[in-house]
Amino acid sequence: MIKRRLRLKKILLLLDDVDDKEQLKFLAEEPGWFGPGSRIIITSRDKQVLTRNGVDRIYEAEKLNDDDALTLFSQKAFKNDQPAEDFVELSKQVVGYANGLPLALEVIGSFMHGRSILEWRSAINRIYDILDREIIDVLRISFDGLHELEKKIFLDIACFLKGFKKDRIIRILDSCGFHAHIGTQVLIEKSLISVSRDRVWMHNLLQIMGKEIVRCEDPKEPGKRSRLWTYKDVFLALMDNTGKEKIEAIFLDMPGIKEAQWNMKAFSKMSRLRLLKIDNVQLSEGPEDLSNELRFIEWHSYPSKSLPSGLQVDELVELHMANSSLEQLWCGCKSAVNLKIINLSNSLYLTKTPDLTGIPNLESLILEGCTSLSEVHPSLAHHKKLQYVNLVNCKSIRILPNNLEMESLNVFTLDGCSKLEKFPDIVGNMNELMVLRLDETGITKLSSSIHHLIGLGLLSMNSCKNLESIPSSIGCLKSLKKLDLSGCSELKYIPEKLGEVESLDEFDASGTSIRQLPASIFILKNLKVLSLDGCKRIVVLPSLSGLCSLEVLGLRACNLREGALPEDIGCLSSLKSLDLSQNNFVSLPKSINQLFELEMLVLEDCTMLESLPEVPSKVQTVYLNGCISLKTIPDPIKLSSSKSSEFICLNCWKL
Repeated sequence: MIKRRLRLKKILLLLDDVDDKEQLKFLAEEPGWFGPGSRIIITSRDKQVLTRNGVDRIYEAEKLNDDDALTLFSQKAFKNDQPAEDFVELSKQVVGYANGLPLALEVIGSFMHGRSILEWRSAINRIYDILDREIIDVLRISFDGLHELEKKIFLDIACFLKGFKKDRIIRILDSCGFHAHIGTQVLIEKSLISVSRDRVWMHNLLQIMGKEIVRCEDPKEPGKRSRLWTYKDVFLALMDNTGKEKIEAIFLDMPGIKEAQWNMKAFSKMSRLRLLKIDNVQLSEGPEDLSNELRFIEWHSYPSKSLPSGLQVDELVELHMANSSLEQLWCGCKSAVNLKIINLSNSLYLTKTPDLTGIPNLESLILEGCTSLSEVHPSLAHHKKLQYVNLVNCKSIRILPNNLEMESLNVFTLDGCSKLEKFPDIVGNMNELMVLRLDETGITKLSSSIHHLIGLGLLSMNSCKNLESIPSSIGCLKSLKKLDLSGCSELKYIPEKLGEVESLDEFDASGTSIRQLPASIFILKNLKVLSLDGCKRIVVLPSLSGLCSLEVLGLRACNLREGALPEDIGCLSSLKSLDLSQNNFVSLPKSINQLFELEMLVLEDCTMLESLPEVPSKVQTVYLNGCISLKTIPDPIKLSSSKSSEFICLNCWKL
């Protein structure tokens, strides 16, 4: 009938709050039903309703900005575009609470109209606890239309997971059987959640509505609700050992440390508990038992020496127990086929890592700061799925499992393992390893087997005071971009083969005992940063002309004498920063003025320097503090293109 009567008429058709594709099918299935020039405007809470019916122009309404929100609120509360003078700050509080939602601004504004300041303050305090019923009724329409699993996802996000990364939410809730990949997409399409920078967010009012839905499951007895997130409700729920079967999740994140005496036996009654987070609660003992349904545990300062012996961890996906009193995670080998992350960082009493044989899908192992850890289980060496291993400051580790073959490993950090004297041999495919950090370890040499690390981009051995040599096989690391050997005071030799690593763009050998660098280093066409600060045994530098990409050159405190700097230093066409401080030359090569990209020149405490040649016009700052023999410098005013050139000359007595 609509098609027959209106197909020749130019009309404007507005269809509001469409939530079923059948509604469009009967009212406006296709544009041809109406005359030329007709316009059809459809509003919907569900983007899929529009896309499934071929709507090609979709506009997603944005939240009001603060100025427009204040205007709308004022129109309702004061019948004016601006709030009354005494109510400005209170009005801004309401606008912040409403977070750009017009419905909330209108409802609250109408409620506040004509009330006193005292009534305003009382009402605002109430707003933050309980949403106005009119707002809840409108917002709940979208929630009530969700599938049961989508409702569970919504409530978990509202109560706990807002701000988490989307992939992480999907991983955790998928393990709960919620089919979270499609579920989160439905929530996005219905504008119940949003994703920004890969994190999931929700409007404050929707979050409050979600928490109110959970609270109303049993307003008087928190132990009969599905989710708990306040200390008071958790405390009340743990008071006795009965009626805990409905609790599915506890997320307690206290702003400061709180001492508590809980009835820990109550945890054994929470048979459906799947998510558990307890942070900043100081307890004298841990639970005797925990639910085998747990998918996520984050318990900072866990008080027991190990997890409950009877706990089955088959379903567990993430385990975070930083700052715990654990001595071992559990006894023997447990099956945890779904476990992806173990974080026991700063567990000061932990002495050994768990057997990883029964955890085949583990991706991250974080044991940073476990200062008593001395035993690393051999299963680590051959784990196939581990991508990230962090053993930073595990100061009791003396040896690691030998013959590494970890085909998925991306990052291995051992900084601060001061008793570790040997890095294991590599016997198999470790092509995925991109970052290897061995700073401040006791390692004396690297095995030649590092040639297997063909994907390595960063090798850092800063302050390895016992390091004596680097193997020639380092020349096989064709992906290496940064090599940091700074502070390796016993290192006297750099292999010639390093010059074959054409990908290298940053090399730091500051504070080593090398007498000279191999000539091959000085033809690395991609090298951008070269730091040799404090290499006091270098007598003379070779030609630098091959370093066509070099941007930063550090030669501070190298004991360089007159003539040690090559005349062709002016060939460094890309150089932006040059540090020659604390050296003993009398003059600089005249070719310095050919460094046309140079912006900063540092010559502090060059006590024998007598003169400074003309500097390039791009130079912004020249540091000359402590050059006590310096007699002449160029006139900064004559630098043609740099009006902001600055010469800093403190304690240059002869100028």
